[in-house]
Amino acid sequence: FIFDESLDEGVTNESVYKLTVEPLVRTLFRNGRASCFAYGQTGSGKTYTMSPLPIRASADIFQWLAHPEFRDVT
Repeated sequence: FIFDESLDEGVTNESVYKLTVEPLVRTLFRNGRASCFAYGQTGSGKTYTMSPLPIRASADIFQWLAHPEFRDVT
């Protein structure tokens, strides 16, 4: 396996988003495909850490869609 990032327990949700999900959103609008996979021990906080990220990604996606060049994206 190749890991893009490895984050410790002190990282903020903002940092997690900036390092992991935000680049994936940009990839979507550059004719790419993306997925985000969170791996870790049971009880390590994946759900707590990852749960706000789809909301943030949705907001960023709508911002991208507001650009004129993406007006016809459905």
